[in-house]
Amino acid sequence: MWDPAAGMWSGLGGGIENLGGQSGTFIEDIVVLPDGDVVFAGRFNIAGSVAVNNIARWDGSRWHPLGDGLSLASGDQAFVGALAVSSAGEVFAGGAFDQSGDQPLDQLGRWDGNAWSAVGPSFAESEVEGDSIDGIVVVGPDVFVAGDFGRVGGVVATNFAHFVRDLGGPDLNLIVTGRTSGEDATGAQAVFTIDIENTGGNNAFDTVFSTRVAPAPSIVSWTCVPFAEGRARCPQPAGSGVPELVIDLPSNDGLHFELLVESAPQTLFQDLSVEAETTSEYGDPGNFSAFASTSVAVTDEGVFKNGFEF
Repeated sequence: MWDPAAGMWSGLGGGIENLGGQSGTFIEDIVVLPDGDVVFAGRFNIAGSVAVNNIARWDGSRWHPLGDGLSLASGDQAFVGALAVSSAGEVFAGGAFDQSGDQPLDQLGRWDGNAWSAVGPSFAESEVEGDSIDGIVVVGPDVFVAGDFGRVGGVVATNFAHFVRDLGGPDLNLIVTGRTSGEDATGAQAVFTIDIENTGGNNAFDTVFSTRVAPAPSIVSWTCVPFAEGRARCPQPAGSGVPELVIDLPSNDGLHFELLVESAPQTLFQDLSVEAETTSEYGDPGNFSAFASTSVAVTDEGVFKNGFEF
């Protein structure tokens, strides 16, 4: 561990070793957990003075095993070549191994903080047919793996595969607000803001996002901004005309739109309605569609009274 204040290196609890006639000691990957603990993976069976199998957790003071670790039933040299951490704090590990204790695995495993398990609901759906996994990326429910293999879960996949876990359906939500652009509410412009978010467990890819403005305006322009620190991306940062878009909304992520509507002459009220709909191969039940609408007065001649427009 490097201490930038002191400008020096220090060891972590005695480091790692590979004892008992095993050959080769190395670390292949390191990840930091949400609580600040650090997980190391590679080929080793001792971390400090603690017996481990190719993966260990450092809490800042001492080493801990992750269950029975990851090994080969044959007794041959196993190794863990790649790690990734989900937003929920799960650790995904890939490498050359086929078990954790009596739990069968095949080069890919998930640690939930208490035990190892296959990534999918069954061993067959998680089976990797090849030599090893050398890279993992987790994005929401999606697990991307790369390495030396030819099939995964019975499907042909040469060295790269995408596994989608069923964490429940997408859950689309829309929040729409409107205001006039002039402080005295006498201008002929309406400004609408739209927040579209997927709060479900699975990604909402290929979501059809559509808007309707009535009466027909003379000019519409819009901007799009991703949520802070989010993974969703706008199809484009800005555009003209009423937006009709296909967007990808990762789990627990969303986009913010702002529409500037130049109303036609004699318009008293400008109405906006927004719809979003997605399909998902994974996750059921779920909220696959959402609708929201609002209306604003664009001149001081239009008023609301008892829910009616005048």
